[in-house]
Amino acid sequence: MKKLPRSLQDEYSERGDSFGDLTEYLYLNYDREFTQSDLEQEIGVSQSRISEFTSELVDSGWVNKNEGQTTYDWNNERHHPARTDGTQALTGFYKDLRWLINKHSQTVSGSFALLGCAMFIGTIVLLGFYLGYLISGDGGATFPGVTYLIISVGSLLVGVVITLLAQVQGWLARAYIWISSRVQPEE
Repeated sequence: MKKLPRSLQDEYSERGDSFGDLTEYLYLNYDREFTQSDLEQEIGVSQSRISEFTSELVDSGWVNKNEGQTTYDWNNERHHPARTDGTQALTGFYKDLRWLINKHSQTVSGSFALLGCAMFIGTIVLLGFYLGYLISGDGGATFPGVTYLIISVGSLLVGVVITLLAQVQGWLARAYIWISSRVQPEE
């Protein structure tokens, strides 16, 4: 679920649940416009309270008031939820990826798994180039498109072998540890 901007939470933390519900509803529906009666039905408070809340949000710049039928919508120029959520998701992905790489690079079998994953990603990229050559019809290319296919198949096979080596190395390490724990050193 999307979170309200920290500055908005800090600014209105003491305002109460109804105000928070209204703010959250407008924020989650940032691409729609609402009349006061629409907001009254959705939030469940009187129209005078909705008017008070929306006036406060309009004055602070979080909400836009559109003249004519008098509708309210979230001020996307100040804080666009989709843009912020995308940035947060991308940042979270890279933090998780960094943690995963750090964790797996500490072991030999994890390093094999990372190399195998890199080979699979390389295969996907090379197959993309090959498909591009197929679509373009090799128009004047100095490098034949079938070369990309051959290299990508080779990369796929190497990726499979390296990934299997990660499993084999893990099994060998566990077997060595198990055998070492069973053998009693002679004194």
